[in-house]
Amino acid sequence: VIGNINDIKELKNTFYFDESLGYKVVVLDEAQLMSTQAQASLLKMFEESNTSIFLILCTTHIDKILPTIQSRSLKLRFDLIDKDSIKQRLQSIVDLKNIEIEDKTLDLIINRSGGHLRDALMLLDSYSLVGADGFNSFIQSSMDLYYKLIIASLKNDKDSIIKIIENLLTFPLYILKQ
Repeated sequence: VIGNINDIKELKNTFYFDESLGYKVVVLDEAQLMSTQAQASLLKMFEESNTSIFLILCTTHIDKILPTIQSRSLKLRFDLIDKDSIKQRLQSIVDLKNIEIEDKTLDLIINRSGGHLRDALMLLDSYSLVGADGFNSFIQSSMDLYYKLIIASLKNDKDSIIKIIENLLTFPLYILKQ
């Protein structure tokens, strides 16, 4: 991750290469984490450069990229993938690797991926590593527990309420969903 001007200066040293070899492509993931000064330094470096370098800034927060950089950029937006396409891809992997998985678990993976194929693939990998039982406890979200807490409260099931609250306390604060 490039965050400050010193990181940009180090990156600049990698830009020198034999132009006869063609183009050089530099990919900066999570570009929104760069400081304003680092972005300004990067812009200046590229405006002064005569080399055949393409810089790809990947970000989920385009608003945190300097307007001067945005105005000189080609913007490509990648939308979320629909559930049917994710299911087709996961099903082909399940078939290819002979993974035994229930349809409801596959649907759960698809829903939890939020339209991101990479997340769905990582969840499927997790399932194949830990098995059904381990995966079900792993995939359980805080929201699932809140729903169980409401149901247990309606049933006045004090033992279940205590267990659910204890389970909720194991979730780090950043995981707790609204």
